[in-house]
Amino acid sequence: MRAPRNEATGTSGESEVLAQFERLGWGGLIDSRHDTGTDLYLRPRDARRFELGVVMGVQVKTGPSHFTAPKRDAQGDISGWWFAEDNRNHFDYWLRHALPHLLILRDQNKEKSFWVHVTPERVVSTGKGAKIFVPASQTVDVDHNQALSEVALTQLETSSWEGTAWTGAVNLSSGDEIRYALITPRLIAPHPNLGPRSITGLEALAMQVLLRTELERTLAPKNNDRLIPGFDDQWQGLSLDEAGESEDWCWRATAALHLRLYNGETTAMTRLTQNAPSPSERAASVILACTVHFEENDPDAALQILNDALQHDDYSPVDHAWLETHRARALLETGRHEEAFDLAMRAQRIHREAPHDLTGTAISGACASTSFRAAGWLKGDIANIIQGSDNPVSWWRAQLMSYGLANHLSEEFRAWTETGQPRTQGSGTAHRRLMSAALLASLAGDHEGWRGATGSLAEMLLIANDPTSSPQAVSDQLTLLRLSGDSRGVSSATHHVALAGPPVAARLAAGRVDLSRSTRTSALADLELLTAAGDTLEEDFADEVCTWALATLSNPEEYLVRTRPTFAVTYKIIYLLRSMLWSMSDASVHRVIEYFLNQPAVSDGPTAETFARLIRAIPETVWTDDERRRAAERRGDAPYLREAYLRVAVRAAKESREELHRRARAGELIILEAVDDVRTLSTDAVAALVERLSDVVHTDIRNAAIGFRTSGGLDAGRALTMLNVWHPSTARWDAVESLLSDPNLAPEDCLGTLEVLAVHGSGLSSTVKKRLLERLAPLREGKVLIGDLEHDDARSLAAEAFAALTDDLTRKKLVRELLGGDALHRSAGARVIERFGGPSDADLLLVLAGDANETVRNPALAGLAAVAVAGHASAPALTLLRWHLQSGGKRSASAIASRLPRNSTSPTISELLKTAARHPSARVRSAARSNARR
Repeated sequence: MRAPRNEATGTSGESEVLAQFERLGWGGLIDSRHDTGTDLYLRPRDARRFELGVVMGVQVKTGPSHFTAPKRDAQGDISGWWFAEDNRNHFDYWLRHALPHLLILRDQNKEKSFWVHVTPERVVSTGKGAKIFVPASQTVDVDHNQALSEVALTQLETSSWEGTAWTGAVNLSSGDEIRYALITPRLIAPHPNLGPRSITGLEALAMQVLLRTELERTLAPKNNDRLIPGFDDQWQGLSLDEAGESEDWCWRATAALHLRLYNGETTAMTRLTQNAPSPSERAASVILACTVHFEENDPDAALQILNDALQHDDYSPVDHAWLETHRARALLETGRHEEAFDLAMRAQRIHREAPHDLTGTAISGACASTSFRAAGWLKGDIANIIQGSDNPVSWWRAQLMSYGLANHLSEEFRAWTETGQPRTQGSGTAHRRLMSAALLASLAGDHEGWRGATGSLAEMLLIANDPTSSPQAVSDQLTLLRLSGDSRGVSSATHHVALAGPPVAARLAAGRVDLSRSTRTSALADLELLTAAGDTLEEDFADEVCTWALATLSNPEEYLVRTRPTFAVTYKIIYLLRSMLWSMSDASVHRVIEYFLNQPAVSDGPTAETFARLIRAIPETVWTDDERRRAAERRGDAPYLREAYLRVAVRAAKESREELHRRARAGELIILEAVDDVRTLSTDAVAALVERLSDVVHTDIRNAAIGFRTSGGLDAGRALTMLNVWHPSTARWDAVESLLSDPNLAPEDCLGTLEVLAVHGSGLSSTVKKRLLERLAPLREGKVLIGDLEHDDARSLAAEAFAALTDDLTRKKLVRELLGGDALHRSAGARVIERFGGPSDADLLLVLAGDANETVRNPALAGLAAVAVAGHASAPALTLLRWHLQSGGKRSASAIASRLPRNSTSPTISELLKTAARHPSARVRSAARSNARR
């Protein structure tokens, strides 16, 4: 019997379509027994040929008769075809079916198959029947393999985990349990209120990830009983040694993780991969080792073990995606953004392929974050990262952090109510919860989550320190903050530690920075920490950093490729060099000078100002005559940089001195940037500058009256006051009086003037003092509003200036008033005592040197140093001075060292100078050494 022609066409079309899917790696079969509207049943697989656990139905329509209703676009090209049936039965069958269905139009001549997912919104009623549009762009091929898989995966439902307690993960395979213990430990670990008679290694591992205290106590080496408090007293846990030697991989991993979290030992963690019997244990071992490498700022090592691990192809789909997520994380940290993006986007599909797997959802969310960061500035998919991170695992981790921070706040509040000072070291509960949150984020591959939790933990620990804290502990905390990538926080914290103490901690933390290994996360934080600690660096280390900095300025390509910085690298490196100038050897400083002298003329304003700040910071005595002459020969530099070089050159080049005085006589105010000492200026030059500065002050006053203010630039009030002090014959005090009394000016417009008067005002004539005192009284008493607000700093500075201009009796009364005020006023009182006090004030200075606020303490220490020079310091005062010179921050040590004369013959002063010469701050050491090079 002869078969109909259309039967051959139809069956051959179905076979060809099935073959196309098989070439994509799918499984499938032809349903030849029933003609119900489904020709093929297809099973998609992932790229590694793992079944995705879903089936999709397909109806194939073969032959030219199905391409007779084309739709054309505006250019006349065919964009697809309408497939219509007069009877809706097939459409209703496909729409009601439990499996998603494709309609495929097969063109045998072109050997192409065009598909559409049959959904209610795509089916269009024709009145009598229905139709659906099949796009010409949707073909069965490799390019559309993912889209076809997505259709099949629509039948999978995600699990609901809202309200899940510690009994949520049931019926897990042995291959999934370990991953759940590490990413969602709350679903594996026994509930704290449900004391079991025993726990398994898997449960112990989950408890360790959560840093549960009962497990900590049972693993403690000194705990002989090893009973878990709160658990059944008949159960005895394993000791740390027993766990480490257990045949159960989970117990070994628990012991290794315990050593890392509590002892900082990482060897056992990195060795777990050597004896991981199953693929799931091998994957978990690699992930645990990766968390160590990421915390050590070594993504290269993480990438290496991940690449080695992925040589095995026996992982489950979720475990494989887990490893790939961490590989994308490592690629991103080492500057391989494009590879990281592609890999993260591929791995992110795991939430579609295994929507029932909660850990897969967490892994997918981490991939969304990685792909967003890898996409570049303002290019990432905001919707993708929001959707990806909105999952139960991230909620639970956020809850853990929230509980930890809330607990810390409660402890701080309790300390405040008891002592008035929130000075806790952070409760154990808060510490553990933040550590656990950081670990959980890292295990999931969520680098941004790890950064946030780690930074919060470091900040919590740092705020409890003071100058007497352990330098090593503070160094560890600074390092933790740096590795989290909190560049702003680590800059502020390191500055504080270097200035207020313990300064050795800043040096130790800086010594752990390796700029050649900076990553995308740590790059800016590395530079900021070194910059903040620059004055405390050891000379050899500072020279090494200088070598790196100059090499990177000359050829930044390697650094830029690895770190992909979003900051101005050149500026940051110049700030770093400037901060280290006093720590470097003379040879390195000369290399810095040589580098900048060899640069072409700088015409860009911001760059010129940045360069100028570095040139002005170079110690004056380091410059050689040849370097000064070369500085004089530079031409074409923008303002500020030109003046910075001129300031250096005036000592060696007659032409530079002539240029300086000529421009000063012309009233160029910017020339003041080149003046090291205004006393060296000629009378005619001073007269011109004073006239010009007076005009600027009066102009600023007029502008302030109409609400206009010019920000930045030269402090005209300070410069004018300084010239008036040292050149009384050309002084214009009327402008200074107007500046001090005008109510429309902002506080910073008069602060410079007040500082100059506070330091030099006592040397003015009685007539000038009287005129200025009349202007200062309202400021000092707070009756004049500056910038529409009472400005405490202006009031305290006005009091200091008032003290310099008034008589001894009034000054003593003023000091008593100041010492009864707030910290700013007490600090002003301490400075007044330092400048004008005598031996009888030594006890008062000693009391002020113990003030809790260092703005009060430091001027008091300076005053005590002056008392010591005069030979009137008591034994307690000398003990206090020695301690601050040895262990205090840069500010307190500088306040003391600056008052000690280098040529003193006093044994007491010589001893203090020797102590200061060993201070971590290079500036303090330099100030203390009588034969200092600078």
